[in-house]
Amino acid sequence: YRKYMSLALMGIMAEPKDFFDNEDEKPRELTEQEKEEIRRRYERKKLERMKRRGMKEFEINGVRVLALNYKNALRKYNNAKDYKIN
Repeated sequence: YRKYMSLALMGIMAEPKDFFDNEDEKPRELTEQEKEEIRRRYERKKLERMKRRGMKEFEINGVRVLALNYKNALRKYNNAKDYKIN
């Protein structure tokens, strides 16, 4: 317990610059390729989470729909069709 307390006190007394080497530098901008990779990874993880929750993937007229069952998938497809943006 005393060992951890002394480490905590040392952390409190330390200067913030001790933890951050390049605080004056701005982070670099992501390239379009990196942004696209992040988007793809996000979509892949989102799909995995939905499937773990029991969702299934249905294809209706060439459109992928995630739903619990086919009836629900048809309802989602028809609702999305009404809001389609050209």
